[in-house]
Amino acid sequence: MRTFTESVLHEAASKSLSRVLQHTQESNVGIITAHRGEFDKKANEARNAKLAQEIRSNGFGYFSVTGFYIENLGKKDETKVQEKSFFVTSSPSDSGKLKKFLVSMGKKYNQDSVFYKDVESEEGSLIGTASGRWPGLGTEVNVGKFNAQRIGAFYTKLKGNRTFTFESVDFQENLMSRGYRELLDKKSM
Repeated sequence: MRTFTESVLHEAASKSLSRVLQHTQESNVGIITAHRGEFDKKANEARNAKLAQEIRSNGFGYFSVTGFYIENLGKKDETKVQEKSFFVTSSPSDSGKLKKFLVSMGKKYNQDSVFYKDVESEEGSLIGTASGRWPGLGTEVNVGKFNAQRIGAFYTKLKGNRTFTFESVDFQENLMSRGYRELLDKKSM
């Protein structure tokens, strides 16, 4: 019998949007990276390799995705980034272990935020892991429900250009009220 982690890793090669949706409904999930815009490609790859080791050593499953995010949102050095990220899965009965791990790693790797969705919720959140950057250290921002084949201000891409986002109308309105209407324009990403 395969363990939960082995099962998730085995499925990574044939990942589909329906399988990602299934993970969001049956597991606690998160998205994280160690990439930062101020590092070059080689340094970011090394940072992500260390993060992947930490994910594995903590017993979580994961697969690689491409994340689209705005670093330093609202600052003069605001930057749209495309980065190798990890979609991380955990048992639905992990007692908060995945969420604590993601926040800890987000702080360690100087991320603005990490994404987390509990199996008990239909909606995901960005959790701030840095002071002085949006959304703020320890602040949780509800970003909405899973949306397949859509892009938004923040979104994720699987191999084969299949995209998904967790983004609600409320989240979009929040960004617009902060003056970020252009982030919602698909062409801006």
